[in-house]
Amino acid sequence: MQQQRFALRPSKLVDASGHQIYQLHGRDQTWWISTSTRDQIVSGYGGDGPFKGASSVRRAGALWSASNGSADADFLPSQETLRARSRQLCRDNPLAAGAINTLVTNVIGTGLRLCPEVDRDALGLDDAQADALERQLLRVWTEWSESCEADLNRIQYFSQLQQLCYRSTKESGDCLVLAPMVHRPGATLQTRVQVVEADRIQNPNFQPNGERLAGGVELDEIGAPVAYHVLKGHPGDWFGMGRPASQRVRAFGSATGRRKAWLVFNRTRPGQHRGIPYLAGVLEQLKQVERYTDAELHAAVISGAYTVFVKTLDGQGLAPLASLPFTDSTTATSAASQSDIAMDYGAIVDLAPGEDVSFANPGRPNTSFGDFVRSILEQIGAGLGMGFELLQKHFTASYSASRAALLEAWKFFMVERQDFAISYCHPMYEIVVSEAVARGLVEIEDFLENPSRRRAVLKATWLGPSPGQLNPVDEVEAAKMRIDGGFSSLQDETAQLTGQDWETVMTQRKKEIAAQRDAGLLPPEQSSNPDRQQSRQAARDQQRTAEVRS
Repeated sequence: MQQQRFALRPSKLVDASGHQIYQLHGRDQTWWISTSTRDQIVSGYGGDGPFKGASSVRRAGALWSASNGSADADFLPSQETLRARSRQLCRDNPLAAGAINTLVTNVIGTGLRLCPEVDRDALGLDDAQADALERQLLRVWTEWSESCEADLNRIQYFSQLQQLCYRSTKESGDCLVLAPMVHRPGATLQTRVQVVEADRIQNPNFQPNGERLAGGVELDEIGAPVAYHVLKGHPGDWFGMGRPASQRVRAFGSATGRRKAWLVFNRTRPGQHRGIPYLAGVLEQLKQVERYTDAELHAAVISGAYTVFVKTLDGQGLAPLASLPFTDSTTATSAASQSDIAMDYGAIVDLAPGEDVSFANPGRPNTSFGDFVRSILEQIGAGLGMGFELLQKHFTASYSASRAALLEAWKFFMVERQDFAISYCHPMYEIVVSEAVARGLVEIEDFLENPSRRRAVLKATWLGPSPGQLNPVDEVEAAKMRIDGGFSSLQDETAQLTGQDWETVMTQRKKEIAAQRDAGLLPPEQSSNPDRQQSRQAARDQQRTAEVRS
């Protein structure tokens, strides 16, 4: 039967509601249809529409079911399952564990370090005054952060709490940070930090999610968090007797407006109030690769065992042989079982009449295993933002390819670092400095009363681990050229190459040079003859150029 084709065209007519009327032209007839009917036809009742991806008629889209809910409606019903599967893979799956470890190592490392950068113009300070204020702020922060007293549980330094918080957000999607005030003898400041796992933030009394409550987050009329409902214990504790009691924790202090609690997570959609696990988009692929790898490994082990099946005419196999007693030099009464019969090295076995052997051949290892798994891992790496090379720690390609993979991954790492510094480190810095000013440890005029002045004081940069260098000589030389050409600063290049603050490096170098000069270890040309230094550098450059050309 010949398939009839239709053409859909807009007309110049409108209906009583002002909506346009369309003409549907068949081979022998024309229909006048409304806008709603036209939409039904385009969306799947007879046409592809302007976008193939929206068609439900084509084979590719016929079985494609997609929801169109809000950020909370799409995620909150599945959050517990996603968290549980994400954590299980991080425990047992080497790829998932490696991906999380790679993130923590490159984004946080040994901890993000504070580098105060007060707004000198806004505060009306000269360079000497601004430098003195920055050193004072850094001293207060260092005294608080490099102590277990910063941790409410008195276990970790703030740098370690950074690792804990970031790892928890990646595995679970988010975590709650509490900043209570707890007095302890000998502690200068009372601010403490507590990291609460995502499972403990739940709606009280099994209340459903709504406009004012979403996944344990209480919202105001405009959707901003005002409080968090936190279980007093983890709901998964094996020793727990039922669901733990819930307590309401205000997001801000009612009298001072001091921040007391907030969620740390990557917000990817408007209206999103809870975080999604980092591995959520690749959970199925990671699990399937794990199952496939286990199956291939098991098959290879079986193949390596060299299994032999003995076939006889009476069907008894080696049963008569196994029932015979055997005597060795140590035990005269030992008997062999079927499991004791094995092939010895280089043995020649004489088979009885009618007996034959067949060998199990699973065809393993699979020669296409590596290429197939690599293609899947390339997709997983792309979804995780770090590429196959970094996911597998596999740098066997060319120098250019490896460098491109690292540079691309570091774009993602720097975005992650910036987001984490803004959502976790900087709020804690603001809380600590505010308490120090309130207690008179740091004297800053109108800091607590003037928000603009407070922001000018709290401006800072958070430095983390450097990307490392595949070719240190070339990259150091390039850094020098960027500084000499005015395209970059000593601060940026020092942070890029070493992850350190340039002033800290300069102070240490000044100290080292002075000590070398006092000990007579400093070469004379390094301090007294800059022309000779330049000539020696030029000679090294010429030698290096000759080596490259050769």
